[in-house]
Amino acid sequence: MKFKEYIGLIKRLLRDNVSNSDVLDLLFRYVIDKYRIQNKNGEPYAFDDKGNVSRIINGERNVPKELTSHFNDNEILIKIADYWETTLVKQLNDDALFIYREIRNILDNDFYIHPSTKRIYYYLLAKKQFSVLLVNMLIESVCTEKDVTLKVEKNDNISDVTICLNSIDKDNNVSNDIKLIKFEDVTGVHSSDKIEDIKRRICEIKGITNKEPDEGSKNRYEMLRRELSINEDKIVVSDTNQRLISDFAKEHNIELGYSFFDLWGLRIFRGNQRIKTATRTGTDSEKRKCKLIEELCNKIKEYNKITHLDVIFGSTYGIKLAITNLGNRGDSKVRVGLFIPKKDVFTNEDIIRSNEWILETVRSSWNLDRLLTIERNTDYMDYTEACWLTKLNEYKIARTGNYWNDYIINPLYVDSKNDDMYFELEFEKIMQNTTIAFPKAILLKNKPNQIRYTIVSNNMPNKVDQFVEVV
Repeated sequence: MKFKEYIGLIKRLLRDNVSNSDVLDLLFRYVIDKYRIQNKNGEPYAFDDKGNVSRIINGERNVPKELTSHFNDNEILIKIADYWETTLVKQLNDDALFIYREIRNILDNDFYIHPSTKRIYYYLLAKKQFSVLLVNMLIESVCTEKDVTLKVEKNDNISDVTICLNSIDKDNNVSNDIKLIKFEDVTGVHSSDKIEDIKRRICEIKGITNKEPDEGSKNRYEMLRRELSINEDKIVVSDTNQRLISDFAKEHNIELGYSFFDLWGLRIFRGNQRIKTATRTGTDSEKRKCKLIEELCNKIKEYNKITHLDVIFGSTYGIKLAITNLGNRGDSKVRVGLFIPKKDVFTNEDIIRSNEWILETVRSSWNLDRLLTIERNTDYMDYTEACWLTKLNEYKIARTGNYWNDYIINPLYVDSKNDDMYFELEFEKIMQNTTIAFPKAILLKNKPNQIRYTIVSNNMPNKVDQFVEVV
């Protein structure tokens, strides 16, 4: 990371506009006071020479070594972070989301930061450890010594816990918090988008007007029809499609108008010996309106499929989990256990309470297994890409009639332990600085306050057994 970019970041994060000299003084004041660093005249060191400050920030001159030489001492780094909590961090913008986005943007686009270092930065950012993160980023920008050690947290030795549990939010970003997301965000199937699209199409059809052909065109058409002995029928919108559209319009309080289904003079030629295929004839407006109504019917059918899905799953939530290896070497046989209260887990008993016809419609319209699959992203690998499935439990849906015979594949070992449902998944191998998603989302009907999880692996000396809040 370049020092100039770091200074620019700090200035954007501060609530008030400050000069370059003030920023440098804010960053190095603790070291100056602690070690009584002086200039050549024996006075307390200050960034009062604008020309010198400009050269430092632009990379034409290094930050004086007497200011950076103490960055090798982790105890000093901790004290700097403590000092910044009461100075620098207090002056940052009050909007934590703004701070997060600004720092995240730097990390996402700065190719000078080593991937292993960047992974730790993401970890600190997710935990909102801004003072520790900014101290480490300062070291990254001003120091070149290889023995500078990053101090991740004052009370958290990251080398002891190299594997951590993450979640994937609705925007497919990896988060240290366990994000509870709606079923439609789990699957990416949103009925609201369909509704707006259908409304737009209805308005487009209502706006079509027809212009009658002139007398000359009518006469030529009649002569051609008699000469070729063409059979023709008037095209109308079927009762089924009229009912489909009318039901949607009634549900959403849309006025169709008396002429919505009128295709005016649109006809279809039936084939004879000279004309082998059926051909529509009419004005451009008639043909366009007929085509748009056909497309509208298909869109409403797609929407209805989603509403059937919503009947069963609409009130459910999902968590999309992942694990990250923050260590500096690969690990293997990583086994993750989750303890989720039974009252919060969406099970097959919740599914079979639905109407049998709805169940059959969903079964025939949707691949539920595919809907719940977590696909890869630039930030994480998918499970099947990373390792073989080692344990599998068929999360079956009981039959409710002669037709319903389907099941959701939930590729985790599932068991019942007291008041909890226990989920377990094993990752055969995970390389350093790598995130791997779970195979499927886990469905919940209520929001648990917290989830207990355990992690064991070949290379971690101690078992992780912790609780994590659900947000």
